[in-house]
Amino acid sequence: ITKELLTLHTNRIVNEVGGMENLMEELLLVSKIESGKVEYKPFPQNLSSFIKTLLFERYSPYNDGRYMRFEERGERRELAFDRVMMQHILNNIINNAFKYSSGKRPPLIRVRYGINKLSIIVMDFGIGIPEKDRQNLFKAFSRASNVDGIKGTGLGLLVVKYFLDFHQAKLRFKTKINTGTCIIIDMIDNPA
Repeated sequence: ITKELLTLHTNRIVNEVGGMENLMEELLLVSKIESGKVEYKPFPQNLSSFIKTLLFERYSPYNDGRYMRFEERGERRELAFDRVMMQHILNNIINNAFKYSSGKRPPLIRVRYGINKLSIIVMDFGIGIPEKDRQNLFKAFSRASNVDGIKGTGLGLLVVKYFLDFHQAKLRFKTKINTGTCIIIDMIDNPA
């Protein structure tokens, strides 16, 4: 066996172990959420600064060299949210934006401050989601039919939905095959 072949097989094993570890972590998280063992801890903070820090620490650049663009619209203000949950929500959506738009222009994230609410918009210019798969996106182990060869557990958006429910936030999306996907999260300023 050559050194190159050994390196190739070792890298494959490491990647598969990483994938299994990610699956186990997602399953454990879903189990904790569904059994009521996840605590929601919101406090007022600056969402735009939170997003900028996240982008700088984890996506500057993404592993393919692209950087996500960030924009703000409206008057910036604090919003009460749970940092751990919001980090998970944004990481999943941002990772998906990069992962499903490989070789395309960089994704965009925008925070739009409105009256009594704000929206987080993540837009990519990738493969889009087939119409037949859209109704199942937030179900366990559900993945779009056009993601061949792109790794994922099929649990990420389920966790995102659970965490958005804690925030009384709504997620909607627009998508077109081979054009991209736009995820919109609408959050009210002070949920009851």
